[in-house]
Amino acid sequence: MNIKKIFDLAFKDHQKGNFANAEILYKKILKLEPNHLKTNFFLGTLFMQKKDFSSAEERFSRVVSIKPNHFYAYNYLGIIYKELKFFKKAKKNFDKAISLNKDYADGYYNLGLLFKDNEDYKDAKKYYQKAIMLNPKHLNVYNNLGNVCSILGENNKAIENYKKAVKINPRNAQAYNNFGNKLKELGKYKKSIEAYNKAIQINPNLQQVYENLGNVYRIKKNFKKAIEYFEKSNSDNSKAQLLECIYFQYGLKKYSEKIEIYLKKDFLNRRIATISSYISAATSLKNVYPFCKNPFKYFYKTNIESDLHNKNKFQKDLLIYLENLDPVWEPSSKTTTKGYQTTGNLFSKDKIKFKKLIQLIEQTLVFYKQKFSNSDDLIIKKWPNKSMLNAWYVKLIQQGYQKSHIHPDGWISGVFYLKVPKFTDGLDGSIKLTLYGYDYPVNKKLPNILHAPKDFDLILFPSSLFHKTIPFKLKESRHVIAFDLVPLN
Repeated sequence: MNIKKIFDLAFKDHQKGNFANAEILYKKILKLEPNHLKTNFFLGTLFMQKKDFSSAEERFSRVVSIKPNHFYAYNYLGIIYKELKFFKKAKKNFDKAISLNKDYADGYYNLGLLFKDNEDYKDAKKYYQKAIMLNPKHLNVYNNLGNVCSILGENNKAIENYKKAVKINPRNAQAYNNFGNKLKELGKYKKSIEAYNKAIQINPNLQQVYENLGNVYRIKKNFKKAIEYFEKSNSDNSKAQLLECIYFQYGLKKYSEKIEIYLKKDFLNRRIATISSYISAATSLKNVYPFCKNPFKYFYKTNIESDLHNKNKFQKDLLIYLENLDPVWEPSSKTTTKGYQTTGNLFSKDKIKFKKLIQLIEQTLVFYKQKFSNSDDLIIKKWPNKSMLNAWYVKLIQQGYQKSHIHPDGWISGVFYLKVPKFTDGLDGSIKLTLYGYDYPVNKKLPNILHAPKDFDLILFPSSLFHKTIPFKLKESRHVIAFDLVPLN
């Protein structure tokens, strides 16, 4: 059997999903002719489908050594390095693909995905728009461009792109889901429900849609309907929201029954820790959830001014750097009002610039863990073996504030006060840590902690604890770097 016939058989098996047979036949060809271009290329795509990126890289590298202007192969190499989190290598190969074919829309689209993954949303937007210029009917780009516009607070542009996404591909369930999210955020609940239901009709297995529908009905105070949808979703957040809505709708008895189930297998959920602490303080019910029974116990404050060799230069240099980042005004889906906030992980943008601050935060976290080492709560006993610091910059102006919220993806949350006004009017500009937020019933008798910050203060607290910023009247700016210790295991 000649090589052409073997290749035709291999390609048919590949198309049918018979990867094992296709791989055997492709490799048979390469034994006979190691530089067979099409075989190297399609065997590379097969390895990518199997998530065997090392083998795929080897095949596509062989392709470009045989044919140096093969821009598809460079594009695939870029995708491989993107999956492996090698940003520079990925960009280099996407750039090479585009240099070989300046009208290659997918190359620009993949660059957009790369910058989006790197949380550089403005550059992601730029590359998505270039892809659209080259291919206005690209199946995936409008949905992704809508997401980026949404993150950047460009609501009308986000909606416009979601509409284009579903017009080009009416079977795009994810685009309908994202469209629903934006409509919900803008208070257009009826239309958001329609978009979510359309997503479910197309793909009933898209789990996040059920949580999003639950959120809409919760906002509308239809807790029974919210419970129905939260039960269909299996995310950590939906489990906690289910518990909250059961309490709001049915009271303590059914809440107690449900939390007993979670105690057996889901005992590290930070948002469940939030509602359990609230209910325990607001009622006579004992807090049985083991993550963090009394979150106020774990509030810690210090000041790192004495740890800085030249505090004035440190402050000035960071402020200049942060002001040049072009943060987003009142970003969507965030709690910031009358203020700016950066997107992405601030500490990954320039590790050299933040080296000293990261070092001091990490040292403080080590001390924090040691300080509470005798605790029986899982927040200390199950301290993550692997973690990362995720940080963002918040600049509030006059009357700026942040609504009461928690960080359910974090473990420990913190704030570094880089430069804050010298407030003289009561609690202006303070951070308030409480047990209630979102739509929890307000109970002013519950305990709270107020901290009036000054420059170089550093505070830590459980990520399950509600916190908010009190507005201030001074015509000055309040500059902070907020962060979470996020578990990776």
